[in-house]
Amino acid sequence: MYRAFISYLFFFQVLRIYVLLSACIFATSNIVPEVEAFDEEWPSFSHIDAVPSEMNTDAIIMKRAQGRKTCFDDFGCFEVGNSFTHALGLPSSPDYIGASTWFYSRGRYRTNPKKIDFRRVSSLDDMRELQTNKPLFILIHGFRSSRKHIWIIETVIALLAKADCNVITVDWAKSHSLFRPGKAAYDTALVGKLLALLVNSIMNRHPKAISASSIHVIGQSFGAHVASFFAKHFKKDTGQLVGRITGLDPAAPYFEGHNVHLSRTDAAFVDVIHTSAGKKRYNILKGDLGFRSPIGHVDFYPNGGTQVQPGCEFEFPSCSHRISYQFFVASLNRPRIYPSHSCREGLEGALNKHCTRTGHEGRMGFYSRNAKGRGVQYLKARVPKEIAKRFKKTLRVSFDGTS
Repeated sequence: MYRAFISYLFFFQVLRIYVLLSACIFATSNIVPEVEAFDEEWPSFSHIDAVPSEMNTDAIIMKRAQGRKTCFDDFGCFEVGNSFTHALGLPSSPDYIGASTWFYSRGRYRTNPKKIDFRRVSSLDDMRELQTNKPLFILIHGFRSSRKHIWIIETVIALLAKADCNVITVDWAKSHSLFRPGKAAYDTALVGKLLALLVNSIMNRHPKAISASSIHVIGQSFGAHVASFFAKHFKKDTGQLVGRITGLDPAAPYFEGHNVHLSRTDAAFVDVIHTSAGKKRYNILKGDLGFRSPIGHVDFYPNGGTQVQPGCEFEFPSCSHRISYQFFVASLNRPRIYPSHSCREGLEGALNKHCTRTGHEGRMGFYSRNAKGRGVQYLKARVPKEIAKRFKKTLRVSFDGTS
C-alpha cells in the first residue's frame, strides 16, 4: 500500500511538471509573438510586468494600440481604445470564430435545442415560446470549452425545472487554440456584439418576449468578459441595462489591469465568484487565473478566493479556476448552501482568510441577489461530493481547465 501511494505521488508530480512545461511553452513562445504581430515595437509581457503601476501598463498599451481598427459586414467596426473592443487587440472575423447560439425552453426545445443563426433571426418568427414574457438566461463557456460542457448542461436542466423560462447557450470555441489564448481573449468583443445583435433582434420581433430586467447572463472565465461586451452593446443599442450578470471566476490574463473587462456598471446587478485569484496578481504557471480585484456589486471569495480550493489539493493547477462553476451549479437547487459575510478588513482580509464578520449576510451563487450582503464577501465552502464526482468524470486537460 505504501509503495502504491509513493508511486501515485511520483506519477502525479511528473504529470504536474508536464502541465507546467506546457504552460511555459505557451508563456514564452506564444504570448510575445502575438503581441509583436500587433505592433513590431510592442514590449514583451516580461517588460510590461516590470512596470510597477497597472495604470502605467494601461497607458503604454493604449498609446501603442491607438488607431487600430477593423470592420465586418453586418457586424460593425471594432477599434482598440474604446470600451467595445479588447484593450490589446482586434477580434477575428465572425466566420473564423464560428460562434453559434442554441435556444432551450420547456416543451419541444427542452432536450432538443434549436440552433439560431445570427444572420437569420427570422427563423424565430413563428416560435410560440417567444409569444409571452419569460426570464431569459444566457450561458457562456470559457476558453477551450463548449456548450456541451457539464456545467452548461446541468445549469440548463436546473433552470428549466425551476421556472418557465428561455435559455440561450453560446458556443464560441471553434477557433480556440491551446497555444493562442490571447486570440480567444480578443474574440470576446465580437462574440459579445453578435449576442447583443441576436437578443436585440428577438426583442424587436417579439416585443413581449424579453424585458431587459429579466435577462441574466452567466459567464465563466473568458465567458464572463463576453457577457460584459454583450451588456455594453445591449445598453448602447437599447439604452437599458441587463438585469444581472454572474461572473464565474472571470479570467485575469489579458484582462486584469486593463480598462475593458466585466464590471459592476455592466448590469443592474453583477455578482462574481472568485476561486483562483493570485495573492498579488495572476500567475499562469501556478494556476492563479482569476480576477483578484472586486468588480461586481457583490464579490464572493470562498476559502479566500485563491489557490488551492478544497478538493483541488491533488488536481491540476487549473482546478481552482474550474471549481467556480461547480459552486454555482451546487447553489441552483440549494437556496441556503453558501451563506457568506462581509469582511471588515476588506479585500486583503478575504484573500488572507482573516475576516471580521460585519454588515449583512450574503448568499453565494444563484440566490445571491435575494440576500442583502454586498461588497467583498468571505465564506468557507466545499462542493458537495456528488457534484464534484460528476464533474471529475468529465475532466479533459486544457490550458485553463474549463473544458
